[in-house]
Amino acid sequence: MSIDLILVNLAVGVVLPILVQLVAKAKASAAVKSLLSLLLAAVASVLTPLLVVDHIDWRTVGLSLAQVFVMTIASHYGLLKPLNVTGSQGTIAEAVPGGVGK
Repeated sequence: MSIDLILVNLAVGVVLPILVQLVAKAKASAAVKSLLSLLLAAVASVLTPLLVVDHIDWRTVGLSLAQVFVMTIASHYGLLKPLNVTGSQGTIAEAVPGGVGK
């Protein structure tokens, strides 16, 4: 796995919680948001290697999925939620109240 792919995966992992918050309702359950995070991480882990490296294999996709999903959860709880960007009372949830979930 190339260093370029790792850096892109880390950047995608920071952006995905914002995208999840835009797509999910503010009061959606944690399970809905987690499944949405996993789904978006899976899509990103297939698309990112196609754009960054010349070839793609299942090992690269699996490692990318793990990196993106872990970084998504870590950036949500460690960076974006404490800064009040994501989360049920975050600025994104207040600006965009609609979306997926109950």
